[in-house]
Amino acid sequence: MPHLFQRIKNYFTEQLLPPAAFELSRHYLSGIHFSIKEKKVKSHFISLLKGGTLEPSFDKTNILNASSLGQKLKEGARRLHYSGNSVSLLLPESCLKVFVFSFDNLPSAAKEKEEFIRWRLAKLIPLRGADLQISFNIIPSNNHQKVILTLARTETIGEYESFFTGHGFKVRFIGIPALALLNLINSKEAQDFMLVNLGEDEMSLAVVLNSELALYRHKTFLVDTLQAMTGTERTAQALNEIENTIHFIEDKEKRKINSIWLRSTSLEDEESCLSFLKEKISLPLQIIQPAFPLNLSLREKQLLSPLLGQIS
Repeated sequence: MPHLFQRIKNYFTEQLLPPAAFELSRHYLSGIHFSIKEKKVKSHFISLLKGGTLEPSFDKTNILNASSLGQKLKEGARRLHYSGNSVSLLLPESCLKVFVFSFDNLPSAAKEKEEFIRWRLAKLIPLRGADLQISFNIIPSNNHQKVILTLARTETIGEYESFFTGHGFKVRFIGIPALALLNLINSKEAQDFMLVNLGEDEMSLAVVLNSELALYRHKTFLVDTLQAMTGTERTAQALNEIENTIHFIEDKEKRKINSIWLRSTSLEDEESCLSFLKEKISLPLQIIQPAFPLNLSLREKQLLSPLLGQIS
């Protein structure tokens, strides 16, 4: 199984990524083909998925309609004009769990270090069964050691890998959208900031302090099963999470967040979402709009931005 995160800017060792990348969510499948030599995106696609095709989950089957999803992948792959087979893959954030730990000291021996980190993790979440995979990276941070840890079920990751293998691709790197998006923000210029990845039915928050990832949170929206959630209701829940995180950082870290960067995949008007949040939040708020060589709408840029972050 590949390491879950191989390209988080400023944190991990630089790696050469495959020139093609895909992102999967409950609502869409997207892909890009990037020319490393020319440093530009050669082709891309965004394909909406029918309800019931994919149900992201940490501990349940994710791909419910492999035939429908496979057809979308075949069609998208043809549009990419990619002759290789190695790809990067961004998975729905519900499939994985991410933790950011800070330690004064860690054992020097690799085995003892992992056991100590597992012990810390076990205080937060039960680690039962042998099918859980842990991947972590240790980053020196002032007088501390910061650990960015990801937890996933082998069966869940294997489900996605097997699906892509069955369609002629080899998954070399796996990540999630929120952390890939961090590559699109200059952390030295933005300084202390919060990234908000707002989806149709979930959201994630990543806080960067002093150019280092300090906090990651993922939340699923509370949905009324009898009535579809409106964009206003979704944004109101997002606002509550943003405000709670701002207060948490002020209380725990004794630092203030200076700006908020937003990526929204809502099917509704992104500008309405931005206007609502700007009205309610006193901090500077910007929508992530990565440079893209093609003539795309704001929504297309928003949907493709994690893939651009993954290959940048």
